[in-house]
Amino acid sequence: MRIALDARYLSKEFSGIGNYCEYLVRNLVPADPENHYSIFVHQSFDRDLDLPQNAEVIPAPARPVSFYTLLRMGRAVRETKAGIFHSLFPITPLFLNIPMAVTVHDLQALTVPEFTGQRASLIRRAYDVFYRWTYPRSIRSARFLITDSHATRREMAAAIPESRANTIVIYPGLDQTFGEPVDEIAVRQVAEKYQLPASYVLYLGSTRPNKNLPNMIRAFHSMRESRGDLHDLHFVLVVSADRFFEESRRVIKELRLQKRMRVYGQISELEKRCFYDRSSGLFLATKYEGFGIPLLEAQACGVPVLAANHASLPEIANGSALLADPDDVEDIAEKLYRLLTDADLRATLISAGKENAKRFDWARTAQAIRDMYHHLF
Repeated sequence: MRIALDARYLSKEFSGIGNYCEYLVRNLVPADPENHYSIFVHQSFDRDLDLPQNAEVIPAPARPVSFYTLLRMGRAVRETKAGIFHSLFPITPLFLNIPMAVTVHDLQALTVPEFTGQRASLIRRAYDVFYRWTYPRSIRSARFLITDSHATRREMAAAIPESRANTIVIYPGLDQTFGEPVDEIAVRQVAEKYQLPASYVLYLGSTRPNKNLPNMIRAFHSMRESRGDLHDLHFVLVVSADRFFEESRRVIKELRLQKRMRVYGQISELEKRCFYDRSSGLFLATKYEGFGIPLLEAQACGVPVLAANHASLPEIANGSALLADPDDVEDIAEKLYRLLTDADLRATLISAGKENAKRFDWARTAQAIRDMYHHLF
């Protein structure tokens, strides 16, 4: 059987969904030699996926959120003669009459009003209409749906009740290299290259409104102001400083935190492990996560985590992270202080985190999706 995978979040730019696509493809295709895979990537993607002969990689000219997906992607899929189409995001082609599976990572486009913000009014309205029509249509047209967490499955069932019966929860995996020791020479080289501070908490991810960065920055400031023993602490952000970052910039300036904030752009996977290795904790008090892979990456690296008591994070942490209310700046500040100064708590979180990270493995994720192809279609 031939399976077409729409993995066009694989592009030159890093993204969480792109990361998901890459690890899934690398683990799924070699484990399923009985089937042939046609894998659509964005034409800017320039890395070698190093796949076996039962796969072909097809560059496509348009990104996932586009009319190309609706109007022209179906023709490209039909040309592969695939018997199954699996979109790794919830936008699918019109006029494609083969069984479809759709992976839904989250429903931010439908549930977070600011998701399309920081654009001109007419453009924002156009995006809102696009998402509010394409997401439900794609979800309803899929024979089977995959969500990254039970939290997303519940949210999707509330928004689109008919999706409840054909939705499967398959957790993403974790790159096992995050549990391996990092060479000390590499750590020092990365620290020197980026001039990393001696003591810092770390955030990695996007700057979208659901990430709650302004509140996290306010909490960091509040903790430093009220606790005299952490004045040397820095807050390191690894983000794409896009249009959504402007509010965070404003907060940093208002609180005069320029000397205590470090903002870095895209870094390599090895550099990311070094950033984790040197950090005092992962700061992930976000308002909305469909899964939260940085939580697991940090835990595998032996880094304690402060996360939000919201959406999927309590489910994924499973008691192994300290949780705070993302809407309560003082609660975040108090929990962050505990994370950094309570030695017994840190030891408990580090040990529990390492065990928790072992629950997530890309080989198991790939096997579960392969089983879906074989047994449900």
